[in-house]
Amino acid sequence: LRGRCHYDVFPEIRTMPHWLEIHRRCLAGAVERCEEDRFSRSDGSVDWVRWEVHPWRDSGGAIGGIVMFTEVITDRIRMREERERLLERERAARADAEAALHTRDIFLAIASHELKNPLTALQLRIRSVIAAFVKSACPDDGCRAKITDAGRHVDR
Repeated sequence: LRGRCHYDVFPEIRTMPHWLEIHRRCLAGAVERCEEDRFSRSDGSVDWVRWEVHPWRDSGGAIGGIVMFTEVITDRIRMREERERLLERERAARADAEAALHTRDIFLAIASHELKNPLTALQLRIRSVIAAFVKSACPDDGCRAKITDAGRHVDR
């Protein structure tokens, strides 16, 4: 790389006006840095970089060019984005669980109210008797029909 211009090493920079402006300011004495910058490559891929650009001076103090430090941080950015996606999924799952608990609490409140209702208690008892009678081997179809009819009447 010695003796080569950084525009030869990173040809993409020639097509990026913001980079040319940064280099112009640093050639005038500025020091610039960025912790996370999107860098589009000539092959269409995208990298994330952390960079600093400093002027370098000759022994007389005159600016002779710029020194660039660049670190590719694409993997770090992707890991952070994945962590944020996972956290968002976790938040959504927690919200779903809270909604389910809320629905359960409402159901239990309604069920508790209904179980205190004498008519509901009668319905449950008749259904229990019907279930027991159906399971039994008792051949009395008339009695079975009367209990089933009573259950329908209470349901109505």
